Amino acid sequence: MAEYSLTEHFEVKGDWFLPEKPDRTLAGTLAYDGRRLTLELNDRLQPLQGTVTINLGDPLPRHAVVHGITTRGEAVTLFDVWQEGYRIHSSTGGVRTPERLGSFMAVIGGHVTADTKYPEMRCRVPALEAWLSQRTIQPRFANKALTLVADDQKSETTTTQVTDLRWETGTDASLDAHAASLKTQGYVSLAPKEPAPLSWFLEQLLKVTSLLTLLAGHHMPADRLMLTGEALRQSLSVIVIRFGDVNCPYTNERQFFLPRSALGDSFGKLVEQWFSLYAKIQYSCNLALSVMGESALWANVEFLSLMQALEGLHRAMYDGNYMAPSEYDTVRETLVRAIPGTVLSAHRQSLVSKIQYGNEVSLNQRIRGLLDALPVALRKPIIGTDAAKPPRRWIDTRNYYTHWDEALRPNTMAIGEMHKASVRLKHLLRVLFLHVAGVDENLLSSALTNSSEVSQRLIQLNAAEERQQNGKRA
Repeated sequence: MAEYSLTEHFEVKGDWFLPEKPDRTLAGTLAYDGRRLTLELNDRLQPLQGTVTINLGDPLPRHAVVHGITTRGEAVTLFDVWQEGYRIHSSTGGVRTPERLGSFMAVIGGHVTADTKYPEMRCRVPALEAWLSQRTIQPRFANKALTLVADDQKSETTTTQVTDLRWETGTDASLDAHAASLKTQGYVSLAPKEPAPLSWFLEQLLKVTSLLTLLAGHHMPADRLMLTGEALRQSLSVIVIRFGDVNCPYTNERQFFLPRSALGDSFGKLVEQWFSLYAKIQYSCNLALSVMGESALWANVEFLSLMQALEGLHRAMYDGNYMAPSEYDTVRETLVRAIPGTVLSAHRQSLVSKIQYGNEVSLNQRIRGLLDALPVALRKPIIGTDAAKPPRRWIDTRNYYTHWDEALRPNTMAIGEMHKASVRLKHLLRVLFLHVAGVDENLLSSALTNSSEVSQRLIQLNAAEERQQNGKRA
């Protein structure tokens, strides 16, 4: 069976049916364009019967699973399928109602269900071979001839409470009469303690790729997913939409923020700690990484989203209260009772809501608390000025765009300043996530001044601001 890549578009013809109605098969074409799967059928999976009344706003038909067999003989399963539309045609041949269906996920190679369990998933991650810092292709010269040799493929296993992860490289070769090539690929395989459904593997993969993205300094999505294992007759390809993730282009370990070689023996402990921590920080982490991986965001949207992720990280890690919640209960009740009876009902509800959250510390204190968790050696190159506290303009800009308080407007940042602040915020978030996951502060400090693309942006920004400050002193 062919292996399908998430970055390669395809179109296949076949026969399609619902698992509960295998006798009704319809010809159709399945197309994948990187954004979704679209199935064009010659008729409806569920035919119209009798008099049908369709009202605007009626829910569209949905199917948990749709099965198919392509003209290549491959079994296909589409999950969470919805109807995008259909037409009614009546002519000399009778009535036809061609239907278009959409989906975001499919398994190619078998007819399965959402509950089907698998022993392992093998994921190819572009640039992982470079991040793993293993040089597997060696040139050899002899008698004026060049020979390329693929060394023995090395693998490493890290263990967490829920799964073993096997990191390895493999070599793809192509050869014909006039051309030859060797290409090393990086893979990570997820092997749970016992077989698990596809949804479980995708959840664990998100943990893996988020950690890799933080370490690499560039998004590190998988581009090929294969369900494997001795219990399966053959491997199954998984197609799942990546929503804009771009493959990492790095080919040398010096391009990464923290390559595998820099982590040494601490790597296994880091993976284990990240898996244990992820449930607490996943929403703030996903928000931060979605911004870091997007190059077309407007500066104000980018800045505000990064500040939101920073606040979310503090809320996930710390309680963020001025006093113990039990002590504040008395204060809250007192304040609510003090609201005058002349206050209208809607106004009263608004005041009660504000009092309800009156025990939460301010954004300034939240970010300052995060900075306090970092050594000065890490804070100084990231913040750039007073490393003990967040720049006041960051806080006022975010609060102005959130509350539109005109008193804050004079201290809000211009678009160019927001862009520079976002460079620092991205580094702050990256370092904070890795620091709480247990990466040594000396490693992080070295990474902030290395030759990686992301660190060079910060170095250039600090150098420019230092020249500007020296010019003012002169």
